[in-house]
Amino acid sequence: MDTKFKYCSIFITSNCVLQCEMCKMWESAKDTRELEIAEWKVVVSKLKKLLDPQAEICLTGGEPLLKKGILDLIRFITDNGLKTGLNTNAYLIDEKMAQSIGNSGLWSITLSLESLNENTHDFMRGTPGSYHRVMDAIEYLSKFCGSLLIGISTIISDKNLDDIVDLTRWVQKSKKISSIRFQAMMQPLATPEDKEWYKNDRYNSLWPKDIGKADSVLNSLLLLKEKGEFEKLCNPVNQLKVFQAYFRDPSVLPIVKRCIFFEEVVNINHIGDVYLCPELESLGNAKTTDINRILYSDNTTQAKERIGMCKKNCKLAVNCFWKE
Repeated sequence: MDTKFKYCSIFITSNCVLQCEMCKMWESAKDTRELEIAEWKVVVSKLKKLLDPQAEICLTGGEPLLKKGILDLIRFITDNGLKTGLNTNAYLIDEKMAQSIGNSGLWSITLSLESLNENTHDFMRGTPGSYHRVMDAIEYLSKFCGSLLIGISTIISDKNLDDIVDLTRWVQKSKKISSIRFQAMMQPLATPEDKEWYKNDRYNSLWPKDIGKADSVLNSLLLLKEKGEFEKLCNPVNQLKVFQAYFRDPSVLPIVKRCIFFEEVVNINHIGDVYLCPELESLGNAKTTDINRILYSDNTTQAKERIGMCKKNCKLAVNCFWKE
């Protein structure tokens, strides 16, 4: 392997406390095959050899704070000299949890916030009160977590189009939040693949119906970012333009010309299966096989070749790990 990975995403659990419109994992039964924290520590110890010294391990889900022992794992990763990020819907972050997070060594935390409109956020997250949980979490984390980087992640959908620019301005002015990153609405997670899902009435509240309006909102973000007024907006200019092209016609392939997943990113799911791209089959299981052997295998070489030829406008290519 010529280069070391710069990012590892660990999908620590498929369990969640919310019932989001854009994810249907909550409709599935709990998966009892999840690795335990002791098993994850073994995986991380072996994975460390494959990671760049500045690499980040991101714990995600589901809702990762549901995983028993998650903060112990964060401390273990930190003590091994790696940066740890956490993606969360913030529903479980009360004052006590924030104090525990502050003691864990966590480097960054990304909170899902769909709008400054309480009703809009709660609708998209499928749970009354979830908006106030996010706002409380920001206050608690700011109070107890010192240098922790607090970011916001927002999915651009039909429901929150009117709120996108105001949300970005709010983040820009905040002394407690370091960044905001947008994603374009994709087919909800854990639903049967449908290439024309955006035409399905089931997702009427998600896919932007007024494409001109979506285009205008993104133009506003582009203008303000290019003027230097939205320094905390992490999406590169070219990615925002890709969002525009994607919303205009998601059937045009490929909107993103080159996927970087086989170069810099490794993914491990809740049962230990290893992927370069989660859209492809597993390369092996880190619980039963040394992850070094997995990532130096013929399967991995073949996966890299397939990713290099992929033309799909998937969530990962459009939304994740973007470079100008």
